[in-house]
Amino acid sequence: MEKQIKILGFNITSINVERNPNFDGKIDVQTNVNINSLDRQKLELIKDDALKVEFIFSVSYKELGSLKIKGNLLLLIDSKLLKQALSDWEDKKVPAELNTAILNLLIQKCSLKALQLEQELGLPLHIPMPQVKVKED
Repeated sequence: MEKQIKILGFNITSINVERNPNFDGKIDVQTNVNINSLDRQKLELIKDDALKVEFIFSVSYKELGSLKIKGNLLLLIDSKLLKQALSDWEDKKVPAELNTAILNLLIQKCSLKALQLEQELGLPLHIPMPQVKVKED
């Protein structure tokens, strides 16, 4: 499925990050990705229409703080799948295979920006980083 999807654009429209400097408690990190809308995007340079996906990527640290990235993703997909996606979206649904591909793309793209912001503000990372471990003989 993902071979049928071409990323034409990834745009961040807003970023909001907050950290409570007086926090003194247990850290609880929860990540969420929401698709807010799917629309047909007319493209002048290409004869095909694209799928515009509006999204919100958020990380909640409860009382410690929050991180929210809003934006859109522009995808070139098969015209049949595009029609199905727009039809399904009338009921606020996304075809399962397309939904998986979109969410994976958004997690990859947004996590890179989120990791940078978390490091700059001293927030815990929302995903574990690889670690080297000493092998004991």
